[in-house]
Amino acid sequence: MKTIYLQMKSLGVLVLFLLLFFNAKSQSDNDIDQQNVYNYLYSYAFDDSKKIIHDSFLRSPNDSKKVIGFVLLSRYYHIQKNDAEQLKSLKIAKQLAERTGSEIDQAYVELGFCFIYLKAKNYKQYIKSFNYATTVFNKTANNNSLLAILHSQKAGAGESIKDKNSSKQDYILANQFAIKSKVPYYIFITYNNLGNYYMHEYKTQKIDSKSDTSEYYFNKSYQTISTIKNAGLADLAKCLNYVNVGTQFFNGKNINIDSAIYLQQEALKIINNNPKLKIYESAAYINTGVGYELKKDFKNAKESYLKAISKLNKSNSNDYNHYELLRNLSHIYKEEGELDKAYGSLYQSYMIFRDINSGKNEKNFQLIQSLYENQIKENEILQLNEKTQLLNKQNILFLVILLVTSTLIVVLVYLLRLNKKVGRQKSKLLQKEKIRLVNESTILKLQHEKTQRDALAISLKLDNKNSVLKSLNDDLQKNKLTSIEKILKEDKHNDENYKQTQNIHENIHPKFFQKLNELSKQKLTSLDLKYASFIYLNMDNQDIANILKIDINTVRVTKYRLKIKLGLSKNEDLSDFIQQVSVDTSK
Repeated sequence: MKTIYLQMKSLGVLVLFLLLFFNAKSQSDNDIDQQNVYNYLYSYAFDDSKKIIHDSFLRSPNDSKKVIGFVLLSRYYHIQKNDAEQLKSLKIAKQLAERTGSEIDQAYVELGFCFIYLKAKNYKQYIKSFNYATTVFNKTANNNSLLAILHSQKAGAGESIKDKNSSKQDYILANQFAIKSKVPYYIFITYNNLGNYYMHEYKTQKIDSKSDTSEYYFNKSYQTISTIKNAGLADLAKCLNYVNVGTQFFNGKNINIDSAIYLQQEALKIINNNPKLKIYESAAYINTGVGYELKKDFKNAKESYLKAISKLNKSNSNDYNHYELLRNLSHIYKEEGELDKAYGSLYQSYMIFRDINSGKNEKNFQLIQSLYENQIKENEILQLNEKTQLLNKQNILFLVILLVTSTLIVVLVYLLRLNKKVGRQKSKLLQKEKIRLVNESTILKLQHEKTQRDALAISLKLDNKNSVLKSLNDDLQKNKLTSIEKILKEDKHNDENYKQTQNIHENIHPKFFQKLNELSKQKLTSLDLKYASFIYLNMDNQDIANILKIDINTVRVTKYRLKIKLGLSKNEDLSDFIQQVSVDTSK
């Protein structure tokens, strides 16, 4: 497992080696057009870079300018993985260089062929082209950026060309030439490469000074980021720095796993904001998974590894990154007890390993395949045992559920019966209460009717009394024997009698007369209120005339005047209005 960690942690270094191998730039120190082409290529603005190549180089009347243009175009097609167009562009550049006879033009052509020879693993021809290009560029001024690229490329391919001892020297030379070129991104990338180189040295030798030197160069590369003006290149530089410094926290002498995970997450934030950097997303997720695995947080580790697998480009599905990633994922599955997935991932990793090495280590592969098949059988036995145990547990659980369910049914039946009994008792009580309320309502209604009859009787009696008094008063006036004092007393007596009628009516319908006065447009007299009482008692004009011993026309006139005082129109019925007022005041 430790070996897997170390191999996995070196992934950040591998990412940059590949970056230099496939994305190294070729430009002259003072040629702004060349610098812009590579700025756009590195920031993945391919259309803009191609436009500059055509406008500033290929359309130039100068053949030397065209040579540079076709070499740049070959780099464009190299990044686009269009081998045919890449080779075609270099052949045109070579023909132009042969026509100009310029040594510097030929050096540009050889620089372009370095990428083709490395990819074709023609290392002998690669060294020949490298030596020619570096010799010419060293003799001319202001080609430090091109020398930085050539030495970075050679350092990254050192092991492949069986010149491992030259890697350190080439990295140092690349950094020196980058500083002389004053191109910020070259300075950043060469510092970053030195940091990776010394980190690799520390992992293999465990010498503390190597870790310190690695940290120094990573800090220098970070300080250079602020000088990169192109936003896309600045994002790329930050992303690479976070990924690789994060691996340093895994592998250096000052291990800090939380800081390592934090830096990978910061790199992922940059990638999410810049979709053109998605090719580095899998590396950040792999390193995040390594951090969680070191913390024994297997859930998050597995999640990160699975995301890394989903982000790997199909074109890179058979590289060492995928190989190591599957081995790490196999370890996670094993820790979580998912042995079938564990050995499945391990089997896939060795399939990739076999494809990478073109059939080498066939015996190891066959051994792994046999181990995988045996493990599958053991896994099936283990799963069968687990299923048997699970079935026993399920049977026990079923019995417990059955017992609990039976108990609940008994309790439920009891509660239903109890509820039914309580319901019957409650229904009886409600029925009794309903009968009581009906009886009380009937009694109140009878009392109310009795009170109305009493009021009518008293009213009729008083009216008859008043009529008698009026007759006597008329006789006395004829005889001229009545005194003013007697007449006033009788009149007061009549008013008091009417007040008694009014009080009885008020007891039946409180605020009845008050409401009439409020609704009236004019002040109502005692006679008006008396008529209202008669109307409320449903007495017609003839009844009122008989009681008051007056002419029926007088009744009509008095009722009409009352209707006007109450503000009623011709179409409105006085009797209906008074009955409604009585109802409203009785609520």
